[in-house]
Amino acid sequence: MNPNGKIPTIIDNKGPEGQTTVFESGAILYYLAEKHGKFLGDSLPEKTRTMQWVMFQMSAIGPIFGNYYYGLNTLTPHNPGFIERFEKEARRLVGVMEIQLSGNKYLSGESYTIADMVTYPWVAGFIHAQPGWFEDKPAVKRWAELVGVRPAVQKAMA
Repeated sequence: MNPNGKIPTIIDNKGPEGQTTVFESGAILYYLAEKHGKFLGDSLPEKTRTMQWVMFQMSAIGPIFGNYYYGLNTLTPHNPGFIERFEKEARRLVGVMEIQLSGNKYLSGESYTIADMVTYPWVAGFIHAQPGWFEDKPAVKRWAELVGVRPAVQKAMA
């Protein structure tokens, strides 16, 4: 179902054109948000802000945090240069989030969106695993607490 042979993939039997297959987590979230009219924004500027932060997670948070984790926990032989490179970039990305969240309740503004949904699991995991990265990031910690208490988020993270 996914030309790349990976998951996630969904099949919506009640899609706008009948059966609809969607792959890749960002595309799935966008599809569901657009279909149901929730968690994306109403206007083009709101949707664009949301999608910018979804892409930030897809192109930066996920790959960089993932490579850091891989280097720290899986790569053999251990490669300190690899780990240092991805830790430096991961910490920089947390700083980007801190700036954004210092002026906004959520990543794309005042409303909870798919950008928060797709980013939260990575950040929550690293707040637990690398608390030192977040000591001077009160806006990121506030955001993580705000998102983390949502019942659907608690259910998904359980």
